Amino acid sequence: MSLTSYKELLVYQKSKQLTVDIIQHFSNLFALKVRP
Repeated sequence: MSLTSYKELLVYQKSKQLTVDIIQHFSNLFALKVRP
């Protein structure tokens, strides 16, 4: 595997993790708002 593709894979993994974090953050906010 070339170094560039390895870097791209790392960036992809990080951005995927970031997306998951953002989704969890907003679903937590949403749950707080919905809660009576």
